[in-house]
Amino acid sequence: MFRAIVNFRIGALIQSNVIGRNYASKPSNSKPSKEVLQYRYLPDKPWILFLGEKMENADDFSSPEAFKRASKLWKVTDKEPYIYESRKILEKTQSNVLSASKEEQENILKLQVDIPIKTEICKEYEDQFFKDTNRPCAPIEPHEMYFQEKHPGKSRRNAKYAKDEFDKLSDEEKQPFIDTYNEECKSYFIALKKWEEIHGEAYKLIKKETEKMLQEIKELKEELIDYYYKYKDDLQN
Repeated sequence: MFRAIVNFRIGALIQSNVIGRNYASKPSNSKPSKEVLQYRYLPDKPWILFLGEKMENADDFSSPEAFKRASKLWKVTDKEPYIYESRKILEKTQSNVLSASKEEQENILKLQVDIPIKTEICKEYEDQFFKDTNRPCAPIEPHEMYFQEKHPGKSRRNAKYAKDEFDKLSDEEKQPFIDTYNEECKSYFIALKKWEEIHGEAYKLIKKETEKMLQEIKELKEELIDYYYKYKDDLQN
């Protein structure tokens, strides 16, 4: 069952990243970890352990309603037992990995270095194309406009905290922000259509190449997950 959740999560993570060409040659800005198997690549995160406990069968993992119910329950759950169990699993798995051959250990470390480097560079590649071609940016949501007006100078990342406050406004108070958003959307779609007429074909080529690289990233992550399960399974032997 854990593999079903992990595969679902891997797919979501892959889709959230963008890949570009010649990424292998870019140096990493991150410091290598001393851990043979890093926590961030651990499939059995506290949330995943919680899902495995609460969801009765694999069919639940394809149900948005089941995930929503689990998410609400997770928010009010004591997370410490799951955090403890997750760390415990990782420590034992790491101990087993240390008994692996030097070649395998080096490959595991290399995977953990390559994955974030390639992901970062690939995202930069598409972002740079958008920047170079002046791709129009979508307008911000009404609640973000409200946040900027009420809290000028603060990061947009904090705007999500204003959504609850925005939702409490009367319809009359919300309307100016909604009207502005709708007008900006009209302008955005007109500008985007012009951009696609000029750069659409070039972007298709980038996306085609990106899909190939996405597959490579997916395979690297799956290889790392396979190592994890191989040495986690040793715990039960």
